[in-house]
Amino acid sequence: IDTLAAMNNLANLYHDQGRDAEAEEMHWSCLQGRQRTLGDAHPHTLASLNNLGLILHGKGDYAGAQELYLKAWETMKDVAGPDHLDTLSSLNNLANVLSDQANYAAAKPLYEALITSLEKTLGPDHPATLAGRGNFANVLLRSGDPWAAGTLYRECYATRERTQG
Repeated sequence: IDTLAAMNNLANLYHDQGRDAEAEEMHWSCLQGRQRTLGDAHPHTLASLNNLGLILHGKGDYAGAQELYLKAWETMKDVAGPDHLDTLSSLNNLANVLSDQANYAAAKPLYEALITSLEKTLGPDHPATLAGRGNFANVLLRSGDPWAAGTLYRECYATRERTQG
């Protein structure tokens, strides 16, 4: 287990250094090792799904990333609950990849669920909640609803100004 944690950390470092081919290969190995030793529903295995999804997403393999994010989100909901921060991270990643594919009809309800859970879990003024609202505003804008996006952008700005200066 410790070896797999070290492998995961090294893969993340490679990604941070822009060595994505090496990071991807190592994340695949780590995921397979974690599935073998910990099982498909272990939080570390699910973190590996998300990490690998981020690599695939970054290189434009949206279908591959979407598959991994969806599996991580659905499993994490069962393992940790719908409002757990790791569950919400997977949900955010899934909504982002759908948005990047211009699948706004699928992304919108996910962002709405994300924001609702973030508000309940972290509060309406938390930076993660505001980031989720900002992502949702981006989708509203790109999907042709500039008025709703503008309202949400203004609310986010006012909250950030009030809470962060």
